[in-house]
Amino acid sequence: MQKFFPHANIYIKHDLDAAVKATYTNRPIICSIVGTGSNSCFYDGKNIIENAPSLGYIAGDESSGNYFGKQYFFNLHIKCFDNHKKYPLTFVGSVAFYLQDYIYEIAEKEEIQVQKIVQSPIENLIKEHVSQ
Repeated sequence: MQKFFPHANIYIKHDLDAAVKATYTNRPIICSIVGTGSNSCFYDGKNIIENAPSLGYIAGDESSGNYFGKQYFFNLHIKCFDNHKKYPLTFVGSVAFYLQDYIYEIAEKEEIQVQKIVQSPIENLIKEHVSQ
């Protein structure tokens, strides 16, 4: 990258960093990525405090787009966080976007608030980046 952008400062970060930046609205959240793989974290507004391990879709990531496992996803990626009912959920990814009816259904059953589901975070990331 430096070869093509010689005057740019280039930073490589975790995809969860981008997901929280795309969905955070001044309140701690549990943020999940649901695409071909899945991952989730608790974000306090400044730092990712903890995240559920992601095994990748090849290594048996049962809550990925390959095998959503509706209730299993919530058990593995949401209910693993202390006080998970206290914080709103955000989701990033096309699988989450297209399965949002299921997500809202399970969240309601589990009495957990869904704050936002973002199909593609790029517009939110650009807004966040430009505002700095």
